[in-house]
Amino acid sequence: MPSPVYRYDAEEFSRGQVIKSRGDHIHGLTAQERAAEEAIRKVSPEWERIRSKSLYVWKDLAVAEKLWRKTKGQQHLYELSIASDEIELVGDIAYFTMVAETVGRNIAADEYAIRQYLNQRLALSYVEILVKTATVIRKLFDCSEK
Repeated sequence: MPSPVYRYDAEEFSRGQVIKSRGDHIHGLTAQERAAEEAIRKVSPEWERIRSKSLYVWKDLAVAEKLWRKTKGQQHLYELSIASDEIELVGDIAYFTMVAETVGRNIAADEYAIRQYLNQRLALSYVEILVKTATVIRKLFDCSEK
């Protein structure tokens, strides 16, 4: 069985519940993040589908908890399991951030960062996993515990 993964979400999930993306996340991004997201999606129709339809989870609990504590709103933190055939991408936010910082200003840097992200190159900072579905193992923290 693969290692557990983590997700913060406003939805109340039950143990054993299979969850999937409720829709595209692009509307919640900052202008800079949105430009990076659009640059990645332009690579191919397949990347457009993956980025817009996947459930985003975090590989590491420490990263997920740190980001969960910074979120606004009523978010819970969950431990999930994923099947290896459900994984669409394992990407490092370091490269996404690089795209966001250079998009539209430095085409070579954009292309390099996009290639590193899509090739699943890891700088081992904040690793996100994009999946089709995940199964809830348990709720780690309720939103009231922030």
